[in-house]
Amino acid sequence: MMLLDAGAPDAIALIDATSGETVRYQDLRERVDTARAAWLRDLAPECVDRHLRAPALVFLQVRNDIASIVALLSLRAAGFGVVLVDGSLDTQVRDGLIATYRPVCVVTSDAQSVSDPQPIATVNGLFRSPVADQYGLATVHDTFAFGLATSGSTGSPKLVRLTEQAVVANARSIAEALSIDASDRAITCLPLHYAYGLSLLTSHLATGASVVVTDKGFMDGAFWSAVKQHNVTALAGVPYMYEMLERLGAARAVPSSVRVMTQAGGRLRDESVERLHAFMQLRGGRFHVMYGQTEATARITVMPHDWLPARVGSAGRVIPGGTIEIRQLVDGAAAGPLLAHDEDGEVWYRGPNVMLGYATTREELALGDELGGSLRTGDIGHLDADGCLTITGRVKRIGKLFGVRIDLDAIERQLSVAFPAAVIETDNQLVVFTVMPAATPDDPALRSLVQQLSSQLRVQQRNIVVKPIEALPRTSSGKVDYPALRRAL
Repeated sequence: MMLLDAGAPDAIALIDATSGETVRYQDLRERVDTARAAWLRDLAPECVDRHLRAPALVFLQVRNDIASIVALLSLRAAGFGVVLVDGSLDTQVRDGLIATYRPVCVVTSDAQSVSDPQPIATVNGLFRSPVADQYGLATVHDTFAFGLATSGSTGSPKLVRLTEQAVVANARSIAEALSIDASDRAITCLPLHYAYGLSLLTSHLATGASVVVTDKGFMDGAFWSAVKQHNVTALAGVPYMYEMLERLGAARAVPSSVRVMTQAGGRLRDESVERLHAFMQLRGGRFHVMYGQTEATARITVMPHDWLPARVGSAGRVIPGGTIEIRQLVDGAAAGPLLAHDEDGEVWYRGPNVMLGYATTREELALGDELGGSLRTGDIGHLDADGCLTITGRVKRIGKLFGVRIDLDAIERQLSVAFPAAVIETDNQLVVFTVMPAATPDDPALRSLVQQLSSQLRVQQRNIVVKPIEALPRTSSGKVDYPALRRAL
């Protein structure tokens, strides 16, 4: 991949937070080249023997470790299509994905995670486990580089098909928007199978910067020790990570080396944005709110630090190389008429980082570009006169109770001012999950909430159900796990 071209040979590329191992760019290139040669020596002839005439598919059980990063770069350099799978994914779920897509093999840095068939040691601490081909194996389109699941932690069979050019273009656009250069150092506080976590890695490698590699998170003391020890300059997080950081009063313990914080993966509460912006402002740093989708490789907009706090609630302006349009909602795949500034409509994005399309079967991996660089995001929002995007809802998150249209995201934002909440609609009922563990079904606070929503939405109280829970279930990328909430009903 072209991602390693910018790094000076002696510059540090990766640091293992656990062992302290330091990998410089020249060493990383050599490791990637060695692994690439091993894949071509061992896997390519195997593909020919198994009658795979087009680029073959490999599953990479990716973990936040250096071996997984080498595997990711080298498999792609060898010409394979790579699906990034959560390394901690339940075995049964992973096997279901394998049965759906039929890769030629599974590659992992953890031999214990694959037992059937027995994994074969390759290079750089990597192992491969061949997949039986009695049902046929997948081949991919020659522009297919990476497949990312739309729901990595649940093993969703729906994949986003990305080209190498899309990944590189988005990495460079993000680097430009955030002014990342060779002096910066990030840390892998998000999983690499998640588009945001992957883009954190690629946007720093693309500029010759360095990345501390760890599988620890914000709530682990070892994470902050690594940030301090290795002088990390950039932190990335999703809303619940920053909210937990604030709730524990740990924000002020962030080491002084950190000069940039970025947030994506959903809307962070306005008051948290204001506090984190002020916190970074006081130390002479920057705080950036961002918006993106896996379907656009990672990120679509970045909020300039100086535009806050005046534009709290918005997601920033489009990244370099991209354009955003707001169009009237219409049924079907066609684009509706363009809307004026400050008018809510569906957000459409165009740029070189847009996916080829989705895949839900192995046959669809062989499809080419179905979108032509234009993405219907499924989000509702508007642009102001300066091109600043505000997301106000989700097309598929518009519920309907007895003919009354209800913006579920708007209700969540309203409730989350007081307490964490998630809202779903099912069988003509609005179900509100609230993080109020001590509450009972007849709690006055819950009855008051039902009355408030009934009056506001003009639906009967019996059609509103409030369920107190210990914590909202979340995916490994930090987003609310709505399917898990539905299963809990």
